[in-house]
Amino acid sequence: MSRRELPLLIFWKDNNSEALYQRIVKLRKEHRYAPSDEVICNICIKEIMEGSFKDFKVKSIVDEYPDEFIRKMRMTGLFSLRGAGRFIDINKNENEKVGYILSHYSHYKHFDDEREYFEYMAELDRNLIQISSHAPSATASEKLLDNWLRVYNWAIIKKELTNLAAKKSSTDNVLKLLAAPTRLEFLTALAIRCKMPDVRVVPNYSCDDEGLPTSTAGGNKGDIECYEQQNGVLVEVTMALGRTQTMMEVWPIERHLSDFQKRQKSQCIFVAPSIYSDSERQIQFITFNSKGEKKIRPYDIEHLLIYLENSPSLFEYTIVSLFDSPRLVSRADELMHEKNGIDILTLSRKLQEDFGQEYGSMSVRQWYVVTREYVERQTMRYDIQDNEPVMWMAAEDAPWERI
Repeated sequence: MSRRELPLLIFWKDNNSEALYQRIVKLRKEHRYAPSDEVICNICIKEIMEGSFKDFKVKSIVDEYPDEFIRKMRMTGLFSLRGAGRFIDINKNENEKVGYILSHYSHYKHFDDEREYFEYMAELDRNLIQISSHAPSATASEKLLDNWLRVYNWAIIKKELTNLAAKKSSTDNVLKLLAAPTRLEFLTALAIRCKMPDVRVVPNYSCDDEGLPTSTAGGNKGDIECYEQQNGVLVEVTMALGRTQTMMEVWPIERHLSDFQKRQKSQCIFVAPSIYSDSERQIQFITFNSKGEKKIRPYDIEHLLIYLENSPSLFEYTIVSLFDSPRLVSRADELMHEKNGIDILTLSRKLQEDFGQEYGSMSVRQWYVVTREYVERQTMRYDIQDNEPVMWMAAEDAPWERI
């Protein structure tokens, strides 16, 4: 059903679905899928309501009421948006549930007594609740996410994420219907997939058969699981700010990361409109207490966008010492022998040239720090000038106490 036709459904006064169907068919024959605002308002006010109700604003009839109707219907998980938000349809993942509702609740029951109505509404249909939803597989979720990249390019994704950071409303026909936390999960997954196409992005939010989220990810699991080569990155997002962010987010994130690390070597990216100072300190404590095993990288939305635009990988490949990589140690010793002595600045630059792509998250300063630390330990000298050529015993030949 077209979004433009929804006012007819909203204003329809009885349960005569056949009459409504015929009126929509007539509307399509006369105006196809693009009736004017005036045509829609005329049908709703003069024809359906027979001009006997309150005055309605045009914007309310053609925009506000349909948007609110779609929001409410999507909360049930039974409806999908199609055609970039221009049509509303049954979510095929919920066909069994929809069939049950149609067979048991198609006939409208009229109530004259308010208490009788509320008692009816308070009844719980356990049969309906027990019908399970058909959730798409991880592979299907990835494909559905890729389909949305045909609708939203990087410029749109960046603009919408920036709007979320600034608490600005979206004007997009689809995104404006998603609650801010759900929209942040969806856009973050799109942003990662858009800028890093080699990364597998598997969102854990509930979605319809078009891949559009109906709610945020459930408890006891991370929001978005990303897989890059043999490594994993768990992405957790929140719209929470201040003390609420610290109290409600960081400890569950640590728990989710622990579970995720049981599968492969993993890190976590934590995204919010802004990162509260107490949250940063809590994250630092987790890193310290786990001896670096649990790495949580906090980003506000602005800096996440910068990172995605400039980094070659999602997983942060860094080292705290050249001894973390035998290949780096071997190359450092090789460069020293080739030149019969080498200074720290030249060695640092050469190592970055050779391994910079592999350790793309490291800055020039970080390369300098780990290079100086290695040379000082190998020479047992701590007063070396940056441009002073030095030689040392190769690591494999050095005494163990020096290494």
